[in-house]
Amino acid sequence: MQLDAAMLVAALIPSWSSVLLLASYLVYLAVAGTILPSKIVPGALLSDGSRLHYRCNGLVSLFLLLVLTATGVYMGWISPTAIADKGVELLSATFIFSLFLNPHFMGVDLKFFFVRAGMTAWLFINLSLLAKSYLAGTANLSVFLYQLFCALYIIDYFVHEEFMTS
Repeated sequence: MQLDAAMLVAALIPSWSSVLLLASYLVYLAVAGTILPSKIVPGALLSDGSRLHYRCNGLVSLFLLLVLTATGVYMGWISPTAIADKGVELLSATFIFSLFLNPHFMGVDLKFFFVRAGMTAWLFINLSLLAKSYLAGTANLSVFLYQLFCALYIIDYFVHEEFMTS
């Protein structure tokens, strides 16, 4: 398949559904990060002698999102390949969102927030690609091992999330 410039530009323009998917994901993370039980961890000592405090509940947030997504797939509300199908659109929508990075917004440390978003997204991108590979009949042992080791790495990150605050 030959890709010309017009097709590339068209693929890079995010659809409203991909923007809605990304915005819903970020809203979920913001709400879950605020209301789910968490361990409050002090961050590094700042130059003025104060410390920021972080709510570490990424593992609970990740598992809840997995359950909600699995329920949505089971009920037919969302396709298990939704992320893989909208990959380029989501990439461009993510880039547009990231243009507005600011260290803090309304008391939220955006660096910490977006690292959590990135680690969680990595798992869901992998799961969506696994579903696409499985449905196409191309999943093999190496695909499953890659998924397993990435999932273990991501879960380990969230188990030790408090150490990422300094």
